[in-house]
Amino acid sequence: MKINFFFIGKTKEKFFSDAEENFLKYLKKFCEPKVKIFKEETNWEIEKQKNTESERILKEISDKNFLILLDVFWENFSSEEFSQKLEKIFPLWKEIIFVISWSYWPNDNLRKRADLKLSFSKMTFTHQMIRQILFEQVFRAFSIINNTSYHK
Repeated sequence: MKINFFFIGKTKEKFFSDAEENFLKYLKKFCEPKVKIFKEETNWEIEKQKNTESERILKEISDKNFLILLDVFWENFSSEEFSQKLEKIFPLWKEIIFVISWSYWPNDNLRKRADLKLSFSKMTFTHQMIRQILFEQVFRAFSIINNTSYHK
């Protein structure tokens, strides 16, 4: 099982990048995790930035990929419900891609392409923080599915 994490912009804080490396190491027990960083466009008008970044991501996604798009406005689940969702998805797809939405939203094409729209909270977090939450929750989901002691 391949799981890709598509992020806009690099992780800037060392303690966040260290945590990312640790969670990726943990995830390797259950899957093939890979992180792809897309360049953040900062000096453009918002609509052009939103469309350019969304289209770059869409070019990397095929019909054979299951796309989970994260944003504050969408459906949220408990850890158990999230693991149940993933457990149903895993056998059907060779590759899952998680994309964290950004402050100006994805464009309509990326939003429509998403197979699952997910929120971890109605609160807004920095991209660096939500990456850690995402990694931890995916690892927790694998732990629940495989009945390991991590979850409880």
